[in-house]
Amino acid sequence: MNINHHIGALIILAGLAGLGMAQNSLAADETAWIATSRNPPIVVITCESQTPEPVAFAAAELRRYLGQILNTQLPVDTGIANAPQIQLSIRPDLALTDEGYELSGEGTTYYIRGGGPAGVVFGVYEFLHRYGGCQFSDLGPDGEYIPHRDRIEAMTAAVQRKPKLWYRGLQQFFKIDAEIARQQIDWMAKNGLNYVMYTPGKCGKEWFEQELRPFIRQRGLKLDMNHHNLCYWLPPKQYLKKHPEWYAEMDGQRGKDFSQLCICTSNKEGIDTLIANVRHYLRENPEVKLVGIIVQDSFGMCQCEQCVSQDENRQDAFRKDKGKGTENRSKSRRYAKLLNAAARAIRGEFPDVSVGGAAYVDLLWPPRDVKLDSNITLWIAPYGRDGCRPIAPDHTSPINIQFFDVIREWKKAFSGRLTVYEYYMGFYAQRSLPYPQWEVICKDWKYLKSLGVGGATIQCEASCHRVYAPNLLAFARCGWDDNVDPDKVLADYLQGAYGSVADEIRPIFAGMIQTMRHIAEGKGALTADAFNSSLFLADAKRAVIQQSLQLAQQKAGNDRERRQVKRLSAAVLYWELAADFFDLRRRFNGLKKRNPKDALMLTDKLVSQASELHQYLKTSMPPGWMYQGQSLCDSFLKDADMIKKDAELLRSTLSTDP
Repeated sequence: MNINHHIGALIILAGLAGLGMAQNSLAADETAWIATSRNPPIVVITCESQTPEPVAFAAAELRRYLGQILNTQLPVDTGIANAPQIQLSIRPDLALTDEGYELSGEGTTYYIRGGGPAGVVFGVYEFLHRYGGCQFSDLGPDGEYIPHRDRIEAMTAAVQRKPKLWYRGLQQFFKIDAEIARQQIDWMAKNGLNYVMYTPGKCGKEWFEQELRPFIRQRGLKLDMNHHNLCYWLPPKQYLKKHPEWYAEMDGQRGKDFSQLCICTSNKEGIDTLIANVRHYLRENPEVKLVGIIVQDSFGMCQCEQCVSQDENRQDAFRKDKGKGTENRSKSRRYAKLLNAAARAIRGEFPDVSVGGAAYVDLLWPPRDVKLDSNITLWIAPYGRDGCRPIAPDHTSPINIQFFDVIREWKKAFSGRLTVYEYYMGFYAQRSLPYPQWEVICKDWKYLKSLGVGGATIQCEASCHRVYAPNLLAFARCGWDDNVDPDKVLADYLQGAYGSVADEIRPIFAGMIQTMRHIAEGKGALTADAFNSSLFLADAKRAVIQQSLQLAQQKAGNDRERRQVKRLSAAVLYWELAADFFDLRRRFNGLKKRNPKDALMLTDKLVSQASELHQYLKTSMPPGWMYQGQSLCDSFLKDADMIKKDAELLRSTLSTDP
């Protein structure tokens, strides 16, 4: 396939088209606060003491966006007669929480009152969305729809809103392009998300402090140091040589493997050092109110005699059944004791800090004989869930029913706060390929809220945010509202991301969600896997996609829309190339045993396609559409190497067959 020729077919530049935007209008019997281009509003901060940074930021944002909407410069002189005002203030209110807000008006003054600084930020963006018509759908200025109007009307009757979920988070886990990361943080604030989960050991402390923390603080968002971080609290580079006994013994060797529960939990000196390091970190980072003691990824636990002698079953440390959802009671018991030790040691000095824990893979189920401290916040990871159906008690897939049952068991056994760690981007195995889940997400939270789940962190790096933006927007809406309409989510996303050509782009997303529904109507489950791409990019669907992109480029009304369509076109080409590759690889895998000679004939083409994908990702993918954390480009080189090894085995098999 000639990539440049294909891009040319996707991107057809044409004339301009505009979108008529209906003005805000209120019923005749409603009282309205009004601002116009000729009589623009004055933004005033009325805090009793020094203005918190997020409130000052919110005021600046309100002025900036109102100026764009009304196409005028807002006055700063508060003494102008008859000028409408918008007053920002903090009104501590237990009912609103620090993130809730009230919007109301009286005469020529409109009030945005937040329960705390973050509430003012969220209230400002809600005002701009509700009454200004703004849509903050995608990353950066190009991902936002800001209408131009002569008049803004807002009803004066009080509107109070507070989050339905206390935790609404995304992650900054790897060191990636800082501008894209900052754009995601900005998107979070505009859509009401509140927690940034991070681990300095992965993204780099200096990079995080310099590039991201100021943006997080400015918007009043919260920090959650709560990802795989056991080796951050007890770093092997610092301690292993002198204290190998602090680390798990596996296959007779200390410090051999730093997977999962990779420390010796029976070694008091090591545990005390870990807790001391957590306390030191909290002293240096007083903004952090949620700090995790999170096992490393994968599987493993210490096999030393001291640890094993305390286990419920001496064989648990040596088990080989590491499947999803299996239960290792001894490992859960050890981990629960570690979390309790940390929570109790931290409580005295840091009474407002919660210790984070994780439940996933063979740590998924609650411990049987250890009660976790109430000062612990636990996230449950439905790793391997069915992505086309909700996590629910019935009328879904068996694996999702199991995850529902797991959460229900945790609610019975644990008095602390529960969240979930979700994979609404299909985790990294999906390779930044489509995974349209916004309908499933809206269904998920009906059931998760009924269980008392307090929120979620979503495993979605900023570098691939744009691929999964509708999913993330759906979750953000569920964080503030019940019974979220997925069709409205998609409509708002398309308007925000593509403006006047939203209707032209719609068939692309409608086709993908229709495929998702079709899968859900069958018997199979949809787990995250790059092979899914062929389901969403079938030949018939490609024709619709190409037509949509061509029409959108022809009708785009401004440079912003043309850039957005061009980026989507570039991403679609990757999706199509990947779908072709994985479809061919599926055939190859099926032929390896059944007909090795035919399989061997496919290897050169597969290796060529993998190299083409690597080169395209390296040179042609726009920012925000490709995961950077664990090189997506290189994953296709690894595929090529694996295919070459398979080819060698096939040749060997064929040469030895009589």
